[in-house]
Amino acid sequence: MGTALLSGGFLIAGILLGAFVTHTLSKSARHEEWLRDARRQEYKEVLTALSTAYLELIRFGTPGTVIPGEIERRISDLEAETYRVLQDRILIANELESKDIPRLWTEAVENFARSRTEGYERRFAERYKRIRETLVELATKSV
Repeated sequence: MGTALLSGGFLIAGILLGAFVTHTLSKSARHEEWLRDARRQEYKEVLTALSTAYLELIRFGTPGTVIPGEIERRISDLEAETYRVLQDRILIANELESKDIPRLWTEAVENFARSRTEGYERRFAERYKRIRETLVELATKSV
């Protein structure tokens, strides 16, 4: 009878331990999934903000689309908005900084605003493309 009681105790302890381990692993897996989804969302928000700004800035190159005095104000507004989006990311902040994304974007916009010479739209497009490719690479690496 003592052996049966001891075996039953081990069985119950094993079941409880198994349930605890399963719960802990499941909780950890849910947390990892949430973290991946949240990081993916932050990258999506950055890409959306930069794409929106890029398209609007390129539109400035089309004659007659924007009143000349308004261009500087819109560039400034777009620069401020994209800077805010780049700076208020929590989960991907270190990765953005490690790849120098905020500086590269600010530089691209400032060069776009200053250099209204032949080919400036192409140069801006090339810079945007490199930044976007880096962001997509970082986002897919974290999945």
